[in-house]
Amino acid sequence: MTNKDFIEETQRFFEECLDVMNTKGQEYAGSEDKFANFKRLANKYNVPTEEICGIYMTKHLDSIDSFIRERRAGKSVMEIEAGLSEPISGRIMDAVNYLFILKGIVDEERTKMKGGFIGILKESLRVREEKW
Repeated sequence: MTNKDFIEETQRFFEECLDVMNTKGQEYAGSEDKFANFKRLANKYNVPTEEICGIYMTKHLDSIDSFIRERRAGKSVMEIEAGLSEPISGRIMDAVNYLFILKGIVDEERTKMKGGFIGILKESLRVREEKW
């Protein structure tokens, strides 16, 4: 595969990832909050939201790992995919999407913490000014 072909295929794959993420995201979240389903489960089981995302992603990574083991054992891609419910590219796409979701969850938390710290600092300064 040439570099040009690889870049074109990657761009097509990325666009498909976004389409799938948009479609599945609406089905699962059920609200305006992209991460609502992860947060609900995190709250239910008292774990970080990232952990729920990691658990979901692990299912796809396990499937990819199994695919690699079968390739190592000498099976062709076609032989392996004949026994799968979807082509391995679908599992790769799901794993990529979960990585993007994980990034979004981390970014949201970082933004919340920055806003929280700045908000606390501003409030502290406002209270001090009122006392003077």
